[in-house]
Amino acid sequence: VPPLQCLPRARPERSPFCRTMASSLASNAKLFVGGLKWETQPAGVHTYFSQFGKVIDVMVPKDRASGRSRGFAFVTMSSSADAKAILDRQHALEGRELNL
Repeated sequence: VPPLQCLPRARPERSPFCRTMASSLASNAKLFVGGLKWETQPAGVHTYFSQFGKVIDVMVPKDRASGRSRGFAFVTMSSSADAKAILDRQHALEGRELNL
């Protein structure tokens, strides 16, 4: 049996839709937000960060066993300028200081 060979594959050309989505996602800014209460819901995080610009997505990971928040979130803003403005100041949500 001849040995297997790894040959480079040609990358297919991206469709115009994929190119648009890729460039759109590249301009977004994803932030890590630590220090959340276990009871914090994604809607609360979204509402808080909406005051600084357009929020694209909020993900609050949950513990598999308990189902409660793991105490952190990922927030995707629509622009890196909004994200930078957020990073330039201190934040508190539900009485807790946030770590960004």
